[in-house]
Amino acid sequence: MKRILLLLFSALVITLHSQTIVVDYDGNVYPTVTIGTQMWLKENLRSVHYTDGSLIGNACWYNNNLSTDTTYGKLYQWDAAMKNSQTEMTQGVCPTDWHLPKDAEWIQLFNTVSDSNNCAFALKDTNTTFWTQPLIASNSTGFSIVGGGNGYVCSTFDLMGTHAEFWTSTEISSTEAKNWSANNQSGAMFRHYNQDKPNGFSVRCVRNTPAGIRDPEEEFNENFIVYINKSENSILISSQNNTGNIVGYCILAVDGKILSSGNFISKKEIILPDVASGIYILSLLNNHERLFKKLIISR
Repeated sequence: MKRILLLLFSALVITLHSQTIVVDYDGNVYPTVTIGTQMWLKENLRSVHYTDGSLIGNACWYNNNLSTDTTYGKLYQWDAAMKNSQTEMTQGVCPTDWHLPKDAEWIQLFNTVSDSNNCAFALKDTNTTFWTQPLIASNSTGFSIVGGGNGYVCSTFDLMGTHAEFWTSTEISSTEAKNWSANNQSGAMFRHYNQDKPNGFSVRCVRNTPAGIRDPEEEFNENFIVYINKSENSILISSQNNTGNIVGYCILAVDGKILSSGNFISKKEIILPDVASGIYILSLLNNHERLFKKLIISR
């Protein structure tokens, strides 16, 4: 007999002991790292859709090769990363409650670690699978920069293994924006003031400060009620605002593996598969908005 407990968690964010995990619209799961007062995604963004469900254009994988996605993420042109905004710290391609960091936020990160002349050593991943040797790195911060290279208008690609390139949300002109880069043989981070916006660079998102952000628990409870049936090892989801819309659901392991998925209109009983004890994610897609709860399953 399994015992099923249901706990709420912030939209797109799960806290497991000291580790926080973020899930984007596409179900990609990202670990995070806190450095000083900032919380960052620990991996390059892989999102294919914005949080409203619309497709992200002007983004691609290195050499248009999907196999690079898991390690290096996608390369986004600046307008795509910003979702055509010119406002610093805009959400852009980032998950809900996260944003594309402005130049000053990158500098804050570097100053927390050391400074821009020395901090890349502590920020780069030490796995030589992700970098060309020789590699100067310790990754003592756990930020785990990898050498994802760049891609101009998703047609010309360069520098994978030797360089990591990241967009900021700081615009210089109608055609240029700032970026920061690291390379395999230097302990420094390098700022470029005049990068052409059609360049495809990696994106790391930083979490918003809590001020002014609505509690996602309240939003979930306004839309759905979840009942537990311990004897049947199942959960019943009931919509409180039934407008005839189809609601998509899935249950995910924290590594992103989908264990169960489907659709319903007003209510749905989900029979849980024979999964081991652990923490799982219940994801609901309602009117192009994803809502989340955390499932803790124990025997």
